[in-house]
Amino acid sequence: NGWADPFLSFPGTRAKAMAGAFVAVADDSSACWYNPAGLAMRSTDFTIEFSQAPGLNEYREYTNNKTSVFLGIKGGDEKSGIGLFLYSPYHINYYFKVPDDSGYYDYISGYLDETLYIFGLAGAWGNEFLKFGITLEWVYLSFGNSTFYGYKSYWGSYDDIDIESLELSFGFSASLGILVHPLNLMRHGFDLKLGAVYRLPSGAHGSSLSYYEYEDTIKNKVIFKKPASYDVGVSTGVTLGRFVYVNLSAQYGEIDYSTANEYLDWKYQKMAGGGELRIALGKKSFLSFRGGAYYSKPSKDNILKVFGRTGGVALGLGLHFTIEASFEKRELEFPGNNADKISINLMSFSINWCY
Repeated sequence: NGWADPFLSFPGTRAKAMAGAFVAVADDSSACWYNPAGLAMRSTDFTIEFSQAPGLNEYREYTNNKTSVFLGIKGGDEKSGIGLFLYSPYHINYYFKVPDDSGYYDYISGYLDETLYIFGLAGAWGNEFLKFGITLEWVYLSFGNSTFYGYKSYWGSYDDIDIESLELSFGFSASLGILVHPLNLMRHGFDLKLGAVYRLPSGAHGSSLSYYEYEDTIKNKVIFKKPASYDVGVSTGVTLGRFVYVNLSAQYGEIDYSTANEYLDWKYQKMAGGGELRIALGKKSFLSFRGGAYYSKPSKDNILKVFGRTGGVALGLGLHFTIEASFEKRELEFPGNNADKISINLMSFSINWCY
């Protein structure tokens, strides 16, 4: 059951290219996820992003056959900001077999095909040195082509379980962020920021119907919800001459999957570092090169480890438009003395308008 962290895909083509080390950067519309405190900046930003996302195909092979979408808009000044977003951070499909707590079946097995969608509203306030932010989220779970079977030893047979009542599941969540600007020396070509965010798990998930007791077993042991997580990070920026800007960022975080499902009793600790080199092309355009790496370590030895190397490029066209692309090579290491490894490549593309 080491599928959880390997299947996550967070928003922001720029952030992905920097290995997700973005909690202390958070200066575009993806700040709604990484750190809502970053919305209190003097800019307006609108982003449309399409990304490949990991999943399992019909042969249970780990592939890049899924899609993640992010739509975000933000606006603000140095004292306040607001953001609105919609994205799908993961699409999970896996096989399972769990005991039925209701006692109606001996166990329930099948294939889960689940996509998580989050729609949210974020706000931020503060001053030049200290900013706070909050995100309020509506979390929607779709179960697509999921198939459930119930086994009764008394009859020695499997029953098809009608999941019509589980096709719609929704709940609410929130995130709290802080951004500290202890040194704002951009006039002297240097900048330093510290950031932190805590994301609450999604709660009060309900379905369109809930009649049979065994549905509680499915919801408690099989259905995956948004887990609690936190990230802390530091970012520094340096201007070199008139045309070059360098941004470096490092981050540590933890995702607690037991808060999403009591059957998932593990955590992932993630360390990431990334950077960006921006070169001005005259007064109105720029070219950026980005890169980074991360390592995601589980709290249990029998769970998958995740490694990633990232890169990306962005082209600023005029004062308002930016085209961005990112690349990620994600590698999974299976537990055991003779650990096997598999890897996939994930691409992301976005168009950004800012003012």
